Amino acid sequence: MRLKEEDESCVQTMVFSNTYVFSMVMNAAIELNLFDIMAEAGDGAYVSPSEIASRLPAQNPNEGSLVDLMLRLFACHSLLSCTLRTLEDGSVERLYGLTPTSRFFLKSDDGSLAFTFAMTHQRATMETVHGMNMFEYMEKIRHLTRPLTREWLVSPP
Repeated sequence: MRLKEEDESCVQTMVFSNTYVFSMVMNAAIELNLFDIMAEAGDGAYVSPSEIASRLPAQNPNEGSLVDLMLRLFACHSLLSCTLRTLEDGSVERLYGLTPTSRFFLKSDDGSLAFTFAMTHQRATMETVHGMNMFEYMEKIRHLTRPLTREWLVSPP
């Protein structure tokens, strides 16, 4: 039986969640809202790392190249699509677009896995900083855990 494209994308998302370096870069991308910034460009749009970097709160002269490294990692794993654009000066710039898999990390989407990903990968930090495990902390901050609860309760189509 062949899984639907969305199911395949969800499984691929779970695989990404279990690799260390990828997870660290993914966590940074979620915190920086990179996927949501890309989504704001519109369906099917491709954006450059410098365009994304210009929308980040802290400005750093190397930000565009750092964002490019992150997005390149995601493109290598088909989490993002990538195309090239030749600029007027003859140099080539990479442009990145969202894929069905990356859409699972949009914070603005009701079916987002961004919250689950962040909670799962910050367990050690939570126990160190808050002195309690993830579930104890979630009980304490119920107003923030509603999206996670809704996500867990949604049954697959």
